[in-house]
Amino acid sequence: RIAHALRDHTTTCMLGFIDHYRHVRGVLGALGIGPLQRDEIQRMAVSFRRTVASTPIALKTCTAKVDLRHLGIPAGMCIDRGLVERIAGYPIAAKKDANQRHICNCVESIDIGTYESCLNGCVYCYARPSHAYWDLSPGLDFETKLIAKTNAAAVLEQQLSKPGYVCAPINLGSNTDPYQPIEREQKLTR
Repeated sequence: RIAHALRDHTTTCMLGFIDHYRHVRGVLGALGIGPLQRDEIQRMAVSFRRTVASTPIALKTCTAKVDLRHLGIPAGMCIDRGLVERIAGYPIAAKKDANQRHICNCVESIDIGTYESCLNGCVYCYARPSHAYWDLSPGLDFETKLIAKTNAAAVLEQQLSKPGYVCAPINLGSNTDPYQPIEREQKLTR
């Protein structure tokens, strides 16, 4: 139903699979969650392909360690230089993001996070350790002590207005969910 509802509003669905980062490996292991096997990834990919088959939505992978081109699913990028250039209407001066893993194809971007916490509570979330910056636990505090960057729009406007600012793609909310339930009240992402 989601694919059908999005058919006129999106062109691409990025498939990403849990990557067992070093700092979450222990948490996932304690829950009995191991790395996905090649056949599991392929079965999920086939299921997604079947789901979007009657829509114009293209599937691409995001940093997948398993090549799915044989299923008609090429590697993609969340921060896509070509897409940004088409939207902007001119070429951009952005290189591959050197701060990402080698299998990530994204170009460099400015990341604006409106929230430093997340009610979703995904145990595998790579954003959890950043909560320690606030002297809070990356465990339960991350899900219950919600931190909203209420000045995010003002800071963004200030940064974009600086002399010498070089235009770059902006990635909104990649560290935590920008549309989590607290957004209904805060309206920072909107």
